[in-house]
Amino acid sequence: MSDVKFVPLYDNVLITKEDGEKISKGGIFIPDDTVSKSYSEGTVVKVGNGFKLSDGGLRELKVKPGDEIIFRKLTEISIELNGVEYFVVSEQNIIGVK
Repeated sequence: MSDVKFVPLYDNVLITKEDGEKISKGGIFIPDDTVSKSYSEGTVVKVGNGFKLSDGGLRELKVKPGDEIIFRKLTEISIELNGVEYFVVSEQNIIGVK
């Protein structure tokens, strides 16, 4: 995943998101159990260069590639890169690291 050419800016974080719907080895459809949750989970792929401060400086982001995160549901933007679906979420919408 690190060979992705996309570079998130400022406090944006590029992630892969866990699929909610799954199919068991036996072919049984397992519905998305996250429908009732107010958060989503994902893994950080790349991070921006920092949160822009009012004085023009940058504060380094708290998350790093490889971190498994929990973030507010429906705050991510879906993008396709090299035929793979990724998501961009602002660090402000990340609740925590697992």
